[in-house]
Amino acid sequence: MPSSDEIDAVVTPVLDAVTYKLTDAVLQRMTTFRIGGKADFVVYPKNMIALAEVIQLLKKENIPFKVLGKGSNILCSDEDFHGVIIRLDRTFNEYYYNENMVVAQAGV
Repeated sequence: MPSSDEIDAVVTPVLDAVTYKLTDAVLQRMTTFRIGGKADFVVYPKNMIALAEVIQLLKKENIPFKVLGKGSNILCSDEDFHGVIIRLDRTFNEYYYNENMVVAQAGV
């Protein structure tokens, strides 16, 4: 498992692709159930291209990651997550109607 410094060395070069990066973020502040430990990093992609780039990089470097929308109905472990949380709640918040359905992004 990569260390926090190793993860930082990989994540930092792609900061242009994310809105910003948080370190040692408390997950309980990001969920509606208010539970969870800390995550080494949380990133907020600006758009779909940035999201794809970040995921591709994390997979290539074998860095664990989880994707999180607004954090509702999510149970996070109280143990720290040594990896990257990709949050979609700030920029992936569009929706539209398609016949009798509502299609919504993860941040709605």
